[in-house]
Amino acid sequence: MFCGPNGRIFLMPRMVDTRLGSEGVQMLSEGLAKNSTVTDLRMAINSIGDEGAKCLAEVLKRNKTLKDIRLRDNVITDQGAELFMVALRENTTLEYLWLFDNKMSKEGVKKMKEFAKTREGLDIKVCI
Repeated sequence: MFCGPNGRIFLMPRMVDTRLGSEGVQMLSEGLAKNSTVTDLRMAINSIGDEGAKCLAEVLKRNKTLKDIRLRDNVITDQGAELFMVALRENTTLEYLWLFDNKMSKEGVKKMKEFAKTREGLDIKVCI
């Protein structure tokens, strides 16, 4: 639990190197779809891949509470990044999406950076 600005209390799950995988993120996504508390999600080194990215992208279409998602080193390819871009056309509340050290191509990274320019208030961090 964390007390943020304005005294707001929220949960900030940090699931680093838990080997969550796509099946684990699918179960987590079911809870996040109904979430009204969790604002930050840190899931580095969990090998969620594009299937996990798909689950989280579906959550983003409905969830208006998440503000910050960090998915460093999760084997997400251009396909998973595309799913996030589609979801983020509907979700206007996410402020940060970090996709460092995934399996995206140079073209995929470029596409994500261009997309970020179209969404005011969204900071996408991505590199190969």
